Amino acid sequence: MRTIGVGMSLVLATMVSAMVGGCSDDPSPVREQAATGVSLDKLEVRTRGELPACDASTEAMLAYVVDEKRIVACLDGSWQEVIFPDAPRGAAGARGDQGAAGETGATGDKGDRGAKGDKGDRGATGLEGAVGDKGAQGDVGAAGDKGDEGDEGEKGDTGATGDKGRAGEGGAQGAAGEQGDKGRAGDKGAAGDKGDKGDTGAGGDKGGAGAIGFTSLVKSTTLALGDAKCEAGGIRIDAGIDANRNGILDSSEITQSAWVCKDAPPVRSRTIFVTSSKWTGNLGGVSGAHAKCQAAKAQNPAFASKSFKALIGSSTTKPSNYLVTDGKFVRVDGTVVAKSWQQLLSSTSLDAAINQTQTGAVIAYSSSEQAWTGVAWGGEASANTCLNWTSSTSNYQTATGHSGTVAQTWHWWFNQGGGMCDYARALYCIEE
Repeated sequence: MRTIGVGMSLVLATMVSAMVGGCSDDPSPVREQAATGVSLDKLEVRTRGELPACDASTEAMLAYVVDEKRIVACLDGSWQEVIFPDAPRGAAGARGDQGAAGETGATGDKGDRGAKGDKGDRGATGLEGAVGDKGAQGDVGAAGDKGDEGDEGEKGDTGATGDKGRAGEGGAQGAAGEQGDKGRAGDKGAAGDKGDKGDTGAGGDKGGAGAIGFTSLVKSTTLALGDAKCEAGGIRIDAGIDANRNGILDSSEITQSAWVCKDAPPVRSRTIFVTSSKWTGNLGGVSGAHAKCQAAKAQNPAFASKSFKALIGSSTTKPSNYLVTDGKFVRVDGTVVAKSWQQLLSSTSLDAAINQTQTGAVIAYSSSEQAWTGVAWGGEASANTCLNWTSSTSNYQTATGHSGTVAQTWHWWFNQGGGMCDYARALYCIEE
């Protein structure tokens, strides 16, 4: 188990703090006095490419990748990302007092306004030109001799108009006219020069340091095979705030948890069959029953490399004492009978009946088709075992043997009840 704190680096402290909440809003840098943990396995890299090989020497190690702002864990030969779910944000830390504001600098003088232009004079009215003299009348022609008084002649044509006399000389300049109307307003004067900039006010005093925040801590725990979250094992990563400042992430301080799980190994298939041969309750003990299964499996070349034991119980042993309980269980033809040991030997119905012999021959359901088991519900040993499989007596008061009915899918396939030890019955054989 390892614990890490903000001493790992400012970047990592900020990232972890953001994940677990409860960090101060004070924007000032994290101070070293606040760091009480150790670095993240003392491993921080700029890029994922700088991570060391994930092997036995680094298994379950945590590391921080700076450019991704991610925590990764070495598991099953590869670096895997640690993802924390969202969690409520903790209370904000106290903010430091704000520094006093600096004095405002003096305002510069305002520039002078430009002078207004003078009003222009009204322009003079132009002089009226003089009327020219009347031209002289032309000379009267000489009177002709008086002729005879003739008939009254027609009215003569009007004589031509004489030439216009030349223009008279210009008259003397008239007196000055009255003052003209008021001229238009003059253009606006240019703006005065800008005043000098006032001096900068003195800086305010620096605010006091805020209170030291709590340390963010992360710890990892290796999980064993069969863990509720990681069935195949893995790592649990817890994060939180060191509220009591003891440098340890206590259970009450955990605010977030993440799991990085190993990939579950493939579930192996284990063959279970019914022997084609039958025997009385004198099987030669539990070991004799196992030997009979080994002899039966030899009839199927596909089982040459496999080992089988009888599903048999006694007063001192039960099947789980000598058989591992992993995997799923199949018939000779590969049909799944049960997905787990618990399903195989519980009151739960099987997925398919166990009705094939070692060679794959099918046994039809019949109440007379029985197999010795000595096994009760849950895989526990029965008290009825024909004197631990050494008796073939026909006296039921001396001994009986627990058996099941072949080709059943309910628990009666192994837990039907007791029977006389002189009856011949088969055995169930399970691959080790």
